[in-house]
Amino acid sequence: TRKHPEGFSLISQKDGSVITFLHADTMLLGRNHQGKEYFAAIPQISRSHAKIEFYDNHYRITDMNSSNGTFLGVEKINCKMHPAQSLKDGEILFLGREAFLIQINTRQKYDSQKDAGVFVKIRNANPENLIGNAPAADADHASERKKPYIPAQEFVCKNCYNYKSEIKEFTCPLCNTYNS
Repeated sequence: TRKHPEGFSLISQKDGSVITFLHADTMLLGRNHQGKEYFAAIPQISRSHAKIEFYDNHYRITDMNSSNGTFLGVEKINCKMHPAQSLKDGEILFLGREAFLIQINTRQKYDSQKDAGVFVKIRNANPENLIGNAPAADADHASERKKPYIPAQEFVCKNCYNYKSEIKEFTCPLCNTYNS
């Protein structure tokens, strides 16, 4: 069966925050439009930065005369000079100097009436989740937990990022890199 997009997510390459946009045929990104909850704190992103359109079963982006530009992919294709560039899953989108990983969200069934309008959901990344080493919350006590988990001082391997040490200078046992 053919999967239809239910929207897309932009994952900040700066802090790992995930901004999820539900499907719409047309939407504007910027400090005064969709994503404003996150974009408002980034002065390099314009009030009306870029337009996303859904056409021929994929999302396309065009720069809306933003001050710092919209660029797609590692080649940094200029979306003002070359409008309607296709958003591809796993590609990098630059809104000004801010880099975001594109994640196209799909599902089996598609109901355009149900999803009319746009909803933006932002999830801030937890550095422990990015490394995959945070303790799991006990299901029985999850509602009682009021303070976020704050790990003891830990140092992460600068090469593989998969090993933590409580000692600042260490040799990573996974990749044998000396960290100082």
